Amino acid sequence: MSKQISTKTTIRNLTAEIKKTFVKKDAFTPVQAAANAAIKSLGVDGNTVNFYTSTDKSGTAAFSVDFPSELFLDQTKTTFVAKFKFDAATYPGATDPKLDGKPVTAIGSGVFVKTENVKSVEIPATVTEIDNDAFVPFVERVEVAEGNVVFFSKDGIIYEKESDALFLCPCGRSGEVTIPEGTRRIADWAFSSCGVTSVVVPEGVEYLGWDAFAYCEELKSVKLPSTLTEIDGSAFKGCLSLETLEIPETVTEIGSSVFEETPFLEKLRAKNPLVVINNILVDGQTAKGEVVIPDGVMKISGDAFEVEYGENPNITKVT
Repeated sequence: MSKQISTKTTIRNLTAEIKKTFVKKDAFTPVQAAANAAIKSLGVDGNTVNFYTSTDKSGTAAFSVDFPSELFLDQTKTTFVAKFKFDAATYPGATDPKLDGKPVTAIGSGVFVKTENVKSVEIPATVTEIDNDAFVPFVERVEVAEGNVVFFSKDGIIYEKESDALFLCPCGRSGEVTIPEGTRRIADWAFSSCGVTSVVVPEGVEYLGWDAFAYCEELKSVKLPSTLTEIDGSAFKGCLSLETLEIPETVTEIGSSVFEETPFLEKLRAKNPLVVINNILVDGQTAKGEVVIPDGVMKISGDAFEVEYGENPNITKVT
């Protein structure tokens, strides 16, 4: 009898310690053998697991452990809470989506892909994650509710607060777009596959992201600022209507395949198979035989000589 009481007391003490703080795995070693011998049955009541020394779960449980059925990350992504309740005061501008009291916090890939009649979407203040192709291909405008701690919208386009970045232009958008002052970055895939024809990028923007304007087949004009320093990979790839583009002298980084599949690149190739912009050799795919890198070239962009994801058989030597 005394052994059973000692075991129960030890387990209770360990349980109290677990509830108070986390313990290392080896903290269980002293009671593991005793627990195996003492605990004869388990009972589950909601989120509580009861451990009994009797085989029929009779009497008082030796100890109990409570497990939350689910945990939620609050809107600021700083605290886990056991139960997420909709609160208009906490999430101003949001509307209760009536999903068992759980606000919508994320919008995934292709949510509106088969909703051709949906041209405008309102994002509640509770949303903190948006996939970059969430609004493919029909949505034209997205409005973000006031009080959202991550995103805001201007003229139907989504921006990120923390990074001052243009985060996402909905794919159904067409015509001209003038990006507001105060923007510092154009995020990866921001305009990818959009129907826009003209974009004015304001002074202050320093970075164009990966695939930023990729496959904007109607895009004819992009005005780039003198503050721009980097154009990441495939930024204008597949822009079938882009014939002219002025690259500011401030640009010192140009990624791989930035101008691939554009009339702009084809015109430059026609002048010289080695396309050099701001002392960066950005393309040499049409070069043949022995290639001599021009004087003044400081960098060579990734995949500059690559043809269809492979080696270029037309080039025999590069010096």
